[in-house]
Amino acid sequence: MKISTHLKYLKSIGSIETPHSNRTLNHHLEGTYTILKSWGSPEYVCLAGLYHSVYSTKKFKIALLNHNERINVVKRIGPKAELLVFFFSLISIDDLKKGCVNNTKVTISFDKIEIEITRLQYCQLIEIAMANYIEQIPHLVNGKDFDFESCNENWEWAKGIVRDTIIENFRQIESKLVLQ
Repeated sequence: MKISTHLKYLKSIGSIETPHSNRTLNHHLEGTYTILKSWGSPEYVCLAGLYHSVYSTKKFKIALLNHNERINVVKRIGPKAELLVFFFSLISIDDLKKGCVNNTKVTISFDKIEIEITRLQYCQLIEIAMANYIEQIPHLVNGKDFDFESCNENWEWAKGIVRDTIIENFRQIESKLVLQ
């Protein structure tokens, strides 16, 4: 399925009317996909990035779809990508960070069930989370709620877990913003 087909579907479920980081959710989702693509992430991870907040997230509370509609997303992006989207809706950055810092297995709670995620899924969720965050920075940096110091410190824990190119890209964006 072409990216334009995915974007058309996302628009049909409300992404173009939904505000996000001083523009529309549609722009943010497409930007997240583009960043993951530029990092050479597998296509299913890029697609997970494109759909990453359709079920809402721990921070972004607007759901375009509910968990009962997961099969529709599976049909569009495949089961591996959809599972990442589902997990992304249930886990916070702090949960991901704790798994790294404490070197523990990461579990996600859903409907009173504990789901253990694999190491690969864990790394891919961090990748999506970083792309999600990096994509928003230029659109939030002039906003009243933007905390650059928090942004600067929040991702050092991911070094050694995600690919070095991702950390490098984050630092490049960061340094461009400091110079503004």
